[in-house]
Amino acid sequence: AASPMEVGTAQGADFPETEEERERKLREEEEDKIPAPIGNGGTTDRYVWTQQLADLSVNIPMPPGTKTKMIDVKITNNKLTV
Repeated sequence: AASPMEVGTAQGADFPETEEERERKLREEEEDKIPAPIGNGGTTDRYVWTQQLADLSVNIPMPPGTKTKMIDVKITNNKLTV
């Protein structure tokens, strides 16, 4: 008899994707479509940012179905929280 830790871990088993796995794959596919930042900036797994002397741009992809009322943004001198 298989122990609880072994259930569902057999190699080659064809288990249906979970909703979380499907969402992760969609996010990865969407991230691949985002062009690399121009100039000073960077890319992380959660956002893309660029900056010049006078301005900063931060692009944060939101999950499908996100409504504007669901987003809480706080900007302080040292921190940006979304």
